[in-house]
Amino acid sequence: MQRVIDYYELLGVSARATEAEIRRAYRRRAIFRHRSGVLRLQDRMHEMEHAYQVLTNPEQRDRYDRQRELWQAPERKQAAEAAALIRREGRLRRAYAKRMGREATHMGRVQSARYQGFMEELEQRLAAGAPRRAFRLSLPLLVLALVAVGAVALFIASR
Repeated sequence: MQRVIDYYELLGVSARATEAEIRRAYRRRAIFRHRSGVLRLQDRMHEMEHAYQVLTNPEQRDRYDRQRELWQAPERKQAAEAAALIRREGRLRRAYAKRMGREATHMGRVQSARYQGFMEELEQRLAAGAPRRAFRLSLPLLVLALVAVGAVALFIASR
């Protein structure tokens, strides 16, 4: 399959460029590639010369533009399909985030209600068992006192 060359891209101009702009671009690029020892650059120079001849002749340019439209149509179709897919994916992501946000808010309210109920139940139990609470607070102090007495007893026994 023959490689298709976009003359506008080769010369670095837009499809709406005037003849003067095409001439300037051709001269600017020809300075770098003219009489190059590298064969690839010489081939590129020949392509540029052909592009310049086609784009500066109005009849040939018109024919080239029509052909260019035909071979760019599949690329445009693929680009349009890709853009539509990206837009659809974006819509799906936004819808998902919106739904998850609502569900997360709902879950937060449920968790908050559960926490609220837990705290109320805890307060009721603590209020009902006030004498036990006093004992619970004194229990760690009792354990600490026993540990201290044991440490003193060991110290005295070691002397």
